[in-house]
Amino acid sequence: LWGVLSGGAGGLFIFLIGAVFGAMIGGMVGSVGLSAFAILHRILKRGDLMSRDLFYPLAFGVTFAICALILGLTVS
Repeated sequence: LWGVLSGGAGGLFIFLIGAVFGAMIGGMVGSVGLSAFAILHRILKRGDLMSRDLFYPLAFGVTFAICALILGLTVS
């Protein structure tokens, strides 16, 4: 839902049609990112929480890996 909303909002500033495609792509990326983060969070948490020294690399790593995959597929 977060990916759909942010992709749609980003597409509204460019073109109205861009909002539709932005929402679809944002939804797909958001679902993959949330699933990957949830699996890794469940593995690495201690009790109910995760310490910051594990959270930041995990959050940025998942985000940057998805960005690198998308850019690698579109650039070449």
